[in-house]
Amino acid sequence: MIGSPHAALKIHFLLGKLLYSTSNGAIYFLLCLFISTALPAGFWCRRNERPVRESRLWLLPLVLLVGNLVNIWSFLVYRKLLDLPLRTHFYHWSDNLNSFCYLLHNHTAKTALALLTGLLGLEKKVTAFDTGQVFYAHVPEFIPWTLAGLLLSALGLFLAFLPQVLHRHQYGFVAFLLYFFSFSGCLKSMVDGGPLSYRFLPSFIVLLSLLAARDTDDLLRQCRQRWGILFAVVMLPVMILWHFLPPEPGTTALAPFVFLCVFFLLLLLLVKSPRSRSNGWGVVLAAGFLLFATAAEYFAFDASLFRTIDAHHQVVKVDFADFTATDVSVDCRGLKVYETYLRYDNDPLKPKNLLIWDNRDPGLRSMNLIVKPLAYAGDSGGFPAQGLLTFQRVDKVDSIANALYFSITSVSGIPPIFSSSRASLFSRSNHYCYLHLLGNLFTASGFREFILIPPAGAYAN
Repeated sequence: MIGSPHAALKIHFLLGKLLYSTSNGAIYFLLCLFISTALPAGFWCRRNERPVRESRLWLLPLVLLVGNLVNIWSFLVYRKLLDLPLRTHFYHWSDNLNSFCYLLHNHTAKTALALLTGLLGLEKKVTAFDTGQVFYAHVPEFIPWTLAGLLLSALGLFLAFLPQVLHRHQYGFVAFLLYFFSFSGCLKSMVDGGPLSYRFLPSFIVLLSLLAARDTDDLLRQCRQRWGILFAVVMLPVMILWHFLPPEPGTTALAPFVFLCVFFLLLLLLVKSPRSRSNGWGVVLAAGFLLFATAAEYFAFDASLFRTIDAHHQVVKVDFADFTATDVSVDCRGLKVYETYLRYDNDPLKPKNLLIWDNRDPGLRSMNLIVKPLAYAGDSGGFPAQGLLTFQRVDKVDSIANALYFSITSVSGIPPIFSSSRASLFSRSNHYCYLHLLGNLFTASGFREFILIPPAGAYAN
């Protein structure tokens, strides 16, 4: 990390709230897009006020809509090709690469990023980020090319229309933020998430409002009337899908969806200085909610990164080369949790082989797992010798062709897989580590490409 890791993690957390993502790649993308947009907005737009024909402005939302529809279609093609269930999420492994896929948050469209990095000769330099390479062989070849073209076209149109949009709103900074965040939400969902993710519809409706409005007064009027009604009508069936499609009731999409909607509401209230008492109270309530939601999530998860490792904590490093576990708890006493992750070369937000646990939480040691093999490196044999997990074959719950069904249990000498509530940083982080352990175990046993289907719910992200 650049500079102080302590400060970098807190900045990452605050920026991540705008994306609801722990991905470094997503944060870097947001910053690069903001810089490349803010510079022309500040130094060029006022000198370039040539009007764009009204009909051409609608090319931008059209490109974004088509891109998001291609995203969801690529998932449906992928799912049908591999005969996978609709109501669950998958971790697709190919050698040392892996990626996540789910109807409500899809990554098969990231194959566009794999194509672009390959054309630029950067595929070996961006291995720390998920470019969707594992899905490349399982979607039609024209999908990455189509999405890459739409992605670049959307970026070009966004910059081309920037002067006119800002001119309509007297170059107000809040209007700039509305345009930037609504576009970036739609663009990100094109390759990461899809149209059923929490960010697309709020972002798309706000973008439509900006492009349709003649000025700021018209923007506020349209948001209260035409576009607000459209949003309510379209969002209702999507929220029903969020509730009933996952195998468990409820959805993890609701919290970031509400946060994003309130964030856009706050910007819309601020696009003109609140003149009425009701508008002023609206700003106060929206800002208060955003601060409360940010603080609540911080203290529920990320604040644990700054706790000190003490006698109640167990720290275990797992070696994927020989599948041994080393208890390094004593060596880590007095360190902050994030310092401990960094000391053993783990990303504090997405660790791979460092398990940390507070022993006052009894934890849960078992989980069900479905494994669908896709390719073998020769003849697959048994698991390599290891004393970390036990595997027991179980009866099929869902009928998935050629799949293997297991109950996985971790041994008592290492931290458990989940906490009792699963609502803790250690529970989420250890779940990631166990998935990497399972992925490496199956790879070492001769599976070259396979799909892991763990329990759904709080970890579908």
